[in-house]
Amino acid sequence: MTTVVAVLVSGFVSLTLTPMMCSRFIRSEHGKKHGRLYDAFERFFDGMRGVYDRSLQTVMRHRLATLNVSLAVLVATLACLL
Repeated sequence: MTTVVAVLVSGFVSLTLTPMMCSRFIRSEHGKKHGRLYDAFERFFDGMRGVYDRSLQTVMRHRLATLNVSLAVLVATLACLL
């Protein structure tokens, strides 16, 4: 019962209070000047987002192969557990 209530409260908070708190605390960084370290991290994160985007597009183009690989990993995991 405790777990059920905790999950329900967590869902309520994530769907109602979190967006409201974000709107109060997060400010736009557009047009603000930053240092070299910040810019280096931003380039790194932009590169990571690009890699993620390309990999997601590849997976979406090959849905059946992705499903087959996922099922094979599931079967291999279950075989190792038994």
